[in-house]
Amino acid sequence: ARGEAREARREAREDRNAERRKQRWERLRERTGAERPSDVRPPVREELRRHARRVARIQRIKAVAIENERTEVAERAGVLLERENARHERRMARLLDEDGDAAEDGDEAAEADEAAEADEAAEADGDGEDAEQADDADAADESDGEGE
Repeated sequence: ARGEAREARREAREDRNAERRKQRWERLRERTGAERPSDVRPPVREELRRHARRVARIQRIKAVAIENERTEVAERAGVLLERENARHERRMARLLDEDGDAAEDGDEAAEADEAAEADEAAEADGDGEDAEQADDADAADESDGEGE
């Protein structure tokens, strides 16, 4: 009986995930006009990956902070999540509104914006823990961009 219940929960989770995936693709398809995922331009795909990584990290930081009753850190993570979402929307708007050549030129400006935001977050940090995580995240993002 326990195994059947576990299997039913797994199947329900897979169904929910499949539905979410389908909804995300529909939103992206409407926004980009791409017929299949491989039709999405590489800079757009990279921004989607970068955003997903950052959001996952911030959400994890927030969850750990809440678990450890560190409300100040959780609040800062919430603010950072809002800033990341705003950055992502601006970046996506630039990528989707511009043609391919102009979008490539915008990559440098976007990287400068991201570096400035990371510096601001580090300056606002009082205990240094989040600054180290931001530096680690920036280093990981920079290494992800190698080979383009």
